Parts: sequence; C-alpha cells; structure tokens
Amino acid sequence: KFKNGGLKFQIPYLMTFRNNTNSAGSVGIQIQMNKGYGHAIKRIMHTVFNTTENSNTAFDCSNLSGSKLQSYGTYINSRKLQDQDLSGLLPGYTAPATPGGTLCGMDDWLWNKKYFSNSSAMNALQYQLTWCHIDSFAEPNDGASAPQENINDGLPIDAPIIWTLNGVTNTALNHYTFVTFLRNLTIEPIGNIVTIY
Repeated sequence: KFKNGGLKFQIPYLMTFRNNTNSAGSVGIQIQMNKGYGHAIKRIMHTVFNTTENSNTAFDCSNLSGSKLQSYGTYINSRKLQDQDLSGLLPGYTAPATPGGTLCGMDDWLWNKKYFSNSSAMNALQYQLTWCHIDSFAEPNDGASAPQENINDGLPIDAPIIWTLNGVTNTALNHYTFVTFLRNLTIEPIGNIVTIY
C-alpha cells in the first residue's frame, strides 16, 4: 500500500476560534464550518475566560456557580442539542423564573461529566473551576479494536455547518471554541500528503 500510494489514515485536526462578548446579558456565539476544515466534526469544546488574559487572571476559566456563563444551550444549524438550557448555578441558588421553568443548577456538570472520567475533574466543583462545555459527535472507544483516529465517525460536513452557543452571561468574556475535525493523511513514497475531503 505504501509503494502504491494507498496507505491512508484519518487524523484529528484541531482548530481554535476566539470570540468576545463585551457585556453581561444574552449572548450568541456562532461558528461556521465547511469542508475546508475537514470531512467531519468529531468534537466541539467551548470555554470562557476572563477578558484580562495576563497576570493573576491569565488562566481564569472558572465558572463557579455560573459566575461567567449562567445558562446556555448549543445548536447545530438552529437545531438545539439539549432538551433545555443548561444551568451552571449551584443547587440552592434562587434563579429568576425563565420560560419553561426555574433553572435548578448543575445541568452543565450532568451534561459534561461523561467526558471527565479518569481526569483531574473528579466532581462538579472541580469541573466548574476549569469549566468547559463539550458537544461530541463520536462514540467513546477504548482503542482495543482500532485506534480512535482510524474510526470513521463524527458529524459529516456535506454542507456548511453552523454551531451556535446562546447563553446568559454575568460579565464580559473571551470565548474559546476548540473544534476537532477529521482529515485524511496519505503516505506515499514521495512524502506525506494531507488531504481535506
């Protein structure tokens, strides 16, 4: 296969997008993705940082009790990925009434905790101190049958895809979104070629 130019692998390819919101209140972050990034989306991870990214706030991505992002929901092409908005508030916090009910708190941890097994975020409070939200379009794999990068899964990019986060913030924020795309790597006698399709 190598000599014939047919040795091919899928490789994860990470792209980072940065947006900022200048004040508290309702916010919307939109990221448009197309085949120029890869042939599928494996995972989208979103986090929020302090707008002052130096000195003692350089690594401040804490969202303890919704201190930065009180509640939010994510969408793919206007289709909501959760049944309701996810609350970052701690239980016992009295939230204002919202359409559809009162936010009960810690929905973000309940949604994301499956991604934190065997990590340093062992509970909800540790998770909120280094907060992120994950939308995954690939099933977890133990690597026993095939390396994770060689499994053909993810959300195919057949047409442009728009990922959106709509939420309620308590302050101005820097938003970072890390998207893992799948690209194809072909190894040939003349060298390595990364193709996007």
